[in-house]
Amino acid sequence: MRRERRIFLLLLAAAGSGMVLAGFPEEWKEMEIFQVDQVTVEGVVNLTAGEVRKHAAVPAYATIWDDPAPVARRVTEHPLVRDATVARRFPSTLTVEVREREPVAFVVDPVLEPVDREGVLLPLDPTDLPLDLPILHADSEEQPVEGENERAASPGVRVLAQEVARLADVDPTFWAQVSELALDPNGSVILTLTEPRVDLTYEPPLSAERIQMALRVLSDALDRHGERTPSQLDLRFSDQVVVRFTQPRGG
Repeated sequence: MRRERRIFLLLLAAAGSGMVLAGFPEEWKEMEIFQVDQVTVEGVVNLTAGEVRKHAAVPAYATIWDDPAPVARRVTEHPLVRDATVARRFPSTLTVEVREREPVAFVVDPVLEPVDREGVLLPLDPTDLPLDLPILHADSEEQPVEGENERAASPGVRVLAQEVARLADVDPTFWAQVSELALDPNGSVILTLTEPRVDLTYEPPLSAERIQMALRVLSDALDRHGERTPSQLDLRFSDQVVVRFTQPRGG
């Protein structure tokens, strides 16, 4: 044991000086001190560390010298994992860092299911999560992702998922007001705001500049036409916003 400890201290010194640890004698790597006895997990949100360890399936008697790529690959087979990396921590710990797939919207397929920005349906129960996300409406035919343990939504849902995720990146304040997105037969997006409830029709992607233009026009229409409520803003025309109104009460 003293010999192993001395070797371990030498390894630490070598690591600190930038030496390549793979150059050490093979018989050193087989010592018990280097057998993996702990797997730590970082980055989990909706997953548990136990689920990640189960998928990691680190073999008995594995050592930190073993190739970590198969461990990372097994973790990424979980449908909630976008990617994973595995790092060694001497003398006997592996650290699995996970980047989960994040829900960006709900899709009715036929029940309400969360979907990520790539259109992958996520095995999460909406009733268990405090998610306030837009609902996507498109054709519901499911198309599995070849070679992966994932369920991909229909092409229409994928278009909408990518768009709603992009809007969240471009303008989080605007995104927070979005309640629904749908595709019309021509491929235009119909985006519904919550307050006031009004539809924005546009050809994706919707830029930050067009968002601000639409909101200015909406504010002006609300101020000028108190007897009528804007029902739709059509943004499909360059540098224009066409406002359509509901009929006035009693009209």
